[in-house]
Amino acid sequence: MKTNLLAAMLILPLFFITSCKKENLNAIRNGQVIVRLANDSVESALEEVNLDVRNVEVRIAGTTGGDWYKLHARAGIYNIIALSNGIDALLVNEKVPTGEIMAVRLNLGTNNSVRKSGVLYPVSIPEGDDAGLTYEFYKTIDASTAEMLIIFNASESVYQDGPQLYRLRPVIRVK
Repeated sequence: MKTNLLAAMLILPLFFITSCKKENLNAIRNGQVIVRLANDSVESALEEVNLDVRNVEVRIAGTTGGDWYKLHARAGIYNIIALSNGIDALLVNEKVPTGEIMAVRLNLGTNNSVRKSGVLYPVSIPEGDDAGLTYEFYKTIDASTAEMLIIFNASESVYQDGPQLYRLRPVIRVK
């Protein structure tokens, strides 16, 4: 009986110390990432440029050259013309492993469109970009918050390729 009590008194404090260390390590290994979407073109002949955002991924450097992490984006259709003059849309706010972001990828759905002279036209994305619009970008995610602003130039990102055919050729930057 005394042996069991003595063993419990010795092991119990070790359990609490180990638990605390594990929680601290998890806090150090994760950082908050915030991704926003905005437009930086001043004028456009288009009334709307609607992007069907499905998800956002970041590539974080690692031993394999970088792993893609699918983030829980606020999926939806965003009119990037409306995201001007200091207005932006929050796409992601979540924890990810700390490290160096090497790239960000914006995955679009099929409901991309433009509105010109009151008429809504579908917008096609370039072949090969169905995996997503990828932009190389370097930013460190540490135990605090890393913010990224994906800035489209709406007037230069869409071009007309026929009477009713519009294509997306994204002109973006990330800061």
